[in-house]
Amino acid sequence: MEKRIVYTQRNGGVCIVAPAARARASVVNTAEAHERAKEGDASKNWSTSYIESPVGSLGEQTVTGKNVKVEFTSTPTKYRYETDEEFIERIRLKDVPSDAVGVAVVDASSLPKDRAFRDAWEHDGLGFVSVNLTKAREIHRQRIRQAREPLLSALDVAFMRALGRRNQAEVDAIEAKRQILRDAPDDPVIDAAKTIDELKAAWPLSTSEKSW
Repeated sequence: MEKRIVYTQRNGGVCIVAPAARARASVVNTAEAHERAKEGDASKNWSTSYIESPVGSLGEQTVTGKNVKVEFTSTPTKYRYETDEEFIERIRLKDVPSDAVGVAVVDASSLPKDRAFRDAWEHDGLGFVSVNLTKAREIHRQRIRQAREPLLSALDVAFMRALGRRNQAEVDAIEAKRQILRDAPDDPVIDAAKTIDELKAAWPLSTSEKSW
């Protein structure tokens, strides 16, 4: 199933529902469906039965071995799988909350491929999902703040030791490093980024501290 159900929550978050193929249900064929099947309009509602019956089984005659004949019959099945439209609608009714905004069915291929800033996705209510760069920048800054915490903690320890040794040159060098980390979320390159790739590249810390 390459379709997705997209909607916006009341808090602004974008939700994507991906119907699993194995969740497709069987439904009872209606008389109308049988008639369409007879006319060739919905042949998938019909099945071919393969019936093996012993040759000469009528009367008293007995048949042994593999001497059988195969009879082919076309009969309407009692059940059929849901159509794509029926399947999507059932999943929508089951999984999409009643207060969802802008519910739409879209092709999976139309969704953003890069999920690094999934929480910055926005839905226009018509099926188009994009990344809000303003939100993405703030997410990026928060990741930098989280990544710098252990670095600042290590520098804080080094700073106190340098103070204990009364090594002013070392104190000044460590303080300069701490200030660089404090200023990291305000790197102007972050605001200058115009694409997701540019934003991801605007990482003032060590690349080993990246969260993706």
